[in-house]
Amino acid sequence: MRVAILTGFLAGCFPEPVSYDQSDRTTSTSQPTTATTSSTGGTTGTTGTTTGGTTGTTKPRTDEWCTEELSPANFEDASGDVTVLELDGTAFEPTELTFCQNGTLRFCPGTHYASITITQPTEPTGDTGIDGPCAAGEVKDLLVYIEGRGTADEVVLSGGDTVRVMELVGTSTSAMRVFISNLTLTEGYTTASGGALKFDYARISITDSVISESEALEGGGGVYVSNQLTSTMLEMTSTTVSGNVTGGNGGGLSADAGSVLLDGTTISANAAEGAGGGVSLSTDDTQQVIRDSSIIDNTAESSGGGIYHYEGGLELDETAVERNTSGNSGGGLFLIGSNTATTAASCTGGSFTGNLAATVGGGVTFYSDHVSSFSSAGCDWGEGKNDNAPGDVYVTYVKTGYTYDGVSDFTCDSTGCVEE
Repeated sequence: MRVAILTGFLAGCFPEPVSYDQSDRTTSTSQPTTATTSSTGGTTGTTGTTTGGTTGTTKPRTDEWCTEELSPANFEDASGDVTVLELDGTAFEPTELTFCQNGTLRFCPGTHYASITITQPTEPTGDTGIDGPCAAGEVKDLLVYIEGRGTADEVVLSGGDTVRVMELVGTSTSAMRVFISNLTLTEGYTTASGGALKFDYARISITDSVISESEALEGGGGVYVSNQLTSTMLEMTSTTVSGNVTGGNGGGLSADAGSVLLDGTTISANAAEGAGGGVSLSTDDTQQVIRDSSIIDNTAESSGGGIYHYEGGLELDETAVERNTSGNSGGGLFLIGSNTATTAASCTGGSFTGNLAATVGGGVTFYSDHVSSFSSAGCDWGEGKNDNAPGDVYVTYVKTGYTYDGVSDFTCDSTGCVEE
């Protein structure tokens, strides 16, 4: 392993990116490989031999990535070389980091003021040295791991309320993959979309993390997903998105492309001046899944205090949609179709309780006759007839509201709702 120290505002565009398979990834329990120079001009490590005289396909399994030598952050490329990053930014001028190579980016405990860009390399256009542009040659399917070396409350990346914290930039001909874990992304700001995190043309997995207290003037106060690609996907597991605001749609999360899976995730206390105080999903004819999660205490000045969903499928599985507020209709959930696509949504288990709307559909509102169906199977609609106000479900095509008491099974379409 070679260790370099990098200072300044631009980092990570290393020459000659190489293929990086997930099975070769340094795990969260690994440490830097201790190596000595061999007679072949390579290095001797723990076991095995690799091309060019480097031995060491198996790394020791102790957590030594945040020693004084390797702090406050480091980047390990696919060949095992490590660059130490000097994060000397402030809230007024966060450190800018740009990466365009396969590898693992690690942050040690502490609050780090930074703005990070992961970008898919394109055809060479000039210098590709360590301080050069991200133009190191075409690399298909970039793979990057971004890890906090501790819990999310211990490892904080802040935009200082001045810049977006992280942006992931893929291309229409690639499928960038990024795995984020054990991090808090907070205090991001942008006049565009995605206050804390924005990505396009990519598959993103976020685990055991927090996205909070960020602002985007156009949409996606916390997270914004843009650009349609069949492989575009956002997966959030055991993650909290809270306290984010936007002047557009999706206070916590706005997705305009691909598929979304929220699993064991909390979307809370977010606000949108547009629709979808917690979540806005406008992803055409794709299936969205929210399971074992909580959509609570979010506010939208327009429709969908908790969730705004346009076209495609939406599965709410054992998910609590509670205490959300809409300045128009659909306090908990607002569903809308189009002339060319329908929307089918379901609530299995879980709950719709304590949601409020200024006009109709305290719990759920169907808008237009293009919505195909909404079903409740074992979903709890609260105690009494007015737990969601006004009413639990409102179907706009027939201008009729429906109320339910406790756990209820029913199906709705554009002609109304029928209990089962």
